[in-house]
Amino acid sequence: MDYFEQLPKLLDVKIPLSGGRYINLSEVAVIINSKYPSRAISGFSHAKNAVVFNILRQPDADTTTVIQNVDSQIESINKSLEKEGIRIYKSYDSSVFIKESIKSVRDAIVLGSIIAVLILFIFLRKLKLSFATLLTLPVVFFITIIGIKILGLDFNLFSLGGMAAAIGGLVDHLIIVIENIDRHLKMGKDKLNAIIDGSKEILPIMTAATLISTLVFLPLLFVPGVVGVFLKQLGLVLVLTYIVSQIAAIFLVPIVAYMLLPSRFKSQEDFISRLEKRYETFLERLFKYDFASLPLVLIIALSGFLLFRTIPTTFLPKWDEGSFVVDFTLPAGTPLEESYKTAMEMGKILNSIPEVKNWTLRIGTSLGHVVKQPNIGDFLVVLNENRTRSIFDIEDEVRKKIEAKFDNLEEFDLPQVVEDRLADILGEEAPISVILYGYDPDKLVKYGFKLRDLLREKPILTEVNLKTTFTSGEIRIRLKPETQSIYGLNLNDLYQQLYNAYWGNVVGNIVYGEKIINLRLISIDRQQFLNPENVKIYSPMVGRFIPLSQVAEVSYMTNVPEITHYNLSPVAVITVRFKGNDMSKAVKVVSQTIQEANLPSDITPVISGFYEQQQKSFKSLMFVILAALTLIGIFIMILFVDIKITISVLLAVILTLTGVLTALFITGKPLDITGLIGMLIVLSIVINNNVLIFDFYKNVAEEKLEKRILYATASRFRPITMTMLSNAFAMLPIALAIGSGTQILQDLAISMIGGLIFAIFLNLLIIPMLFHFLSRIRISKT
Repeated sequence: MDYFEQLPKLLDVKIPLSGGRYINLSEVAVIINSKYPSRAISGFSHAKNAVVFNILRQPDADTTTVIQNVDSQIESINKSLEKEGIRIYKSYDSSVFIKESIKSVRDAIVLGSIIAVLILFIFLRKLKLSFATLLTLPVVFFITIIGIKILGLDFNLFSLGGMAAAIGGLVDHLIIVIENIDRHLKMGKDKLNAIIDGSKEILPIMTAATLISTLVFLPLLFVPGVVGVFLKQLGLVLVLTYIVSQIAAIFLVPIVAYMLLPSRFKSQEDFISRLEKRYETFLERLFKYDFASLPLVLIIALSGFLLFRTIPTTFLPKWDEGSFVVDFTLPAGTPLEESYKTAMEMGKILNSIPEVKNWTLRIGTSLGHVVKQPNIGDFLVVLNENRTRSIFDIEDEVRKKIEAKFDNLEEFDLPQVVEDRLADILGEEAPISVILYGYDPDKLVKYGFKLRDLLREKPILTEVNLKTTFTSGEIRIRLKPETQSIYGLNLNDLYQQLYNAYWGNVVGNIVYGEKIINLRLISIDRQQFLNPENVKIYSPMVGRFIPLSQVAEVSYMTNVPEITHYNLSPVAVITVRFKGNDMSKAVKVVSQTIQEANLPSDITPVISGFYEQQQKSFKSLMFVILAALTLIGIFIMILFVDIKITISVLLAVILTLTGVLTALFITGKPLDITGLIGMLIVLSIVINNNVLIFDFYKNVAEEKLEKRILYATASRFRPITMTMLSNAFAMLPIALAIGSGTQILQDLAISMIGGLIFAIFLNLLIIPMLFHFLSRIRISKT
């Protein structure tokens, strides 16, 4: 028999009274069957009714394995639920973007390696040796992957990005050894002696150069915060790849060269050889005007400074991850059912966009599993893989259509999923947040609305929201001062009686199968429930029930803002997004608007969000670059014991940054964290070549200064040009953002290409002229 049919029997329970009498429970109470009210609701684009839930992996679990097991379980469960008309549908899979991104970067590494080897073939004109180099690259990467596993690093986008960025250093090591062996062959030596002498000559100084190159990344280990976690992994992979490529250059390249090089060099002059001679002649003429190197250095340095001040800056590059979130807030007090009805109208707009694959809806909760008010919700929108429009164009269409149809939205926001979760990790609300600190919460909200409206008028800014949650209403009950002395009631007594009156007391329960049904005793009638002033409160001092209005003041409030605290201080938070990629310009507009708002002196505005993280990260990375330059200077001085060489190498490295900034300026890209990492990688490659140039200069037998410099630079003309061009063109697939996911590393690739190509001009012309000038002045004084 159903337990509902048994419930009336509870009314026959005997209640004892004084005098030994009993009455039935039915004489003083009624039974009401009720359920806990729904506080959240969900929806799905492909079903009328849906329950949405998330599956999270354990921190140490492998994503691919978890996804495979989940898919298998879903397929099995769906078979058993088929008769019930229930189906589990996987609407969003975060691993899809990760897999596609890793695949795209992997493909970019393969394509970049092929391009690098083609450059090598153009310069060396040795097909077998070029092909062998192409086969050597996967061996180095394979050993690097083993090293990644041994170090306990994850094989993800950042580790793969580190390997992609290390193509330059890797090819550099291989080219240096191959080219030096080839140079000894051209001297007329037999193959064995050319390999032994060429390797013996170059490997010691190359090892020293590699050590200095890896030291460039050492300061990355000390970058704090979440950004530091990503950079440490990328830096460790870069260092690991450099070390593995150095070992390959020592042991593998000589063996491959012995197997593939001809026994004797066949004299033939190619266009590179002719170019070398023309370069040597041109540089010799330039030495007559070596004093011009000083103004050129100043112009390049000044240009770099001006570009640094001009180029827009931002935190991270924008990328298309194939899914985004629609956060919305309806007016406070909107019932759950009404919120759901409005949200489903929004869902129709999303369904009308052809690129939308599916969406899931949450109201009263969020993607991050946080309990929200029934007027707050979000959509997770998944887009089709094969589409012509970018996610940014689709978001613009969604924004325009929803804002045009729903003019009652209190808040509206369109972050991408990874960006949204990154904000959660960093503890930030948006790319730019304005936090108003003060002591009066109501005043903060008032001026928060004023500032929000002013910011919404700025064309560059979008999705400006005051992140203050409003409750639908509030009944405020204040104990009258004389209540305790007259009625013997304190605040706790009043709270307990009101709680029991409205929420009741659980006096028992019924066990029905696996269910436990609470018996809650509520001693308040409907009339009193709707009129709190008439609720009866028992006074122990007077021994009777009295109306609440006699012991307390009752007031009613609508749209009551919840008080948010940062560091124990009340705040109002305004979140801001911006159009384009110039965060620095958007922050400037926000700062100017704050000035226009004329906020009271007791309200302090602070600009935060990703912008604050950007400032911290930039300071950390600037420290890293300065620390790297310091280490370079110290080790160059130890290696060569020559102040002129140290100054020349440091200037070569520093001035290369102008090339990085020029490339970003020409392509219209902002300077972000990945661009700064690109700078570091360029420094590591440039230092390698400069160390080798000056090592040749130190060891040449020629006594005349000009001839020594000409020999050193001319000898390094081919390997420097090969290294810089192959490294630069190897990054071309990523710079062109071929495939999904490469957009994250696009600015890094562009900065590397700009720096490496500019380094050719610096290393082969400006720095030799400058060094000649410094040496000539020193000799003249002596």
